[in-house]
Amino acid sequence: MKQKDTYFPISQYLVKFTQATMPGLLESMKSNSHVKEFLRILEQVLFCHRYNKGDTFLAKPLLDYAIIRDPLYKYSNTAKETFFQVPVLTFLFAWFCQADEARVLMLERGEES
Repeated sequence: MKQKDTYFPISQYLVKFTQATMPGLLESMKSNSHVKEFLRILEQVLFCHRYNKGDTFLAKPLLDYAIIRDPLYKYSNTAKETFFQVPVLTFLFAWFCQADEARVLMLERGEES
């Protein structure tokens, strides 16, 4: 018997990821619109490499992808300042920097250079 395909939206994976890695964050947000905004921006960060692939789940982004991608691919002080003007991006950057897994990754990447 063939298993029935089920649709599990990306947003549900993002909720599970956020609850597992940032316990209490979503529950501490004042409104459902704040939760949705956070999850949409997180989705953009995680899938910024697919910004021009035509994925329907990335249609109508909250932020211009240049805000996320320019610090990665066209670094400048202006790109950095623009990135850090978005509170969710600033939070995600700070969260990443303090995560144990991130420190290991940064050390490994530093050794490769």
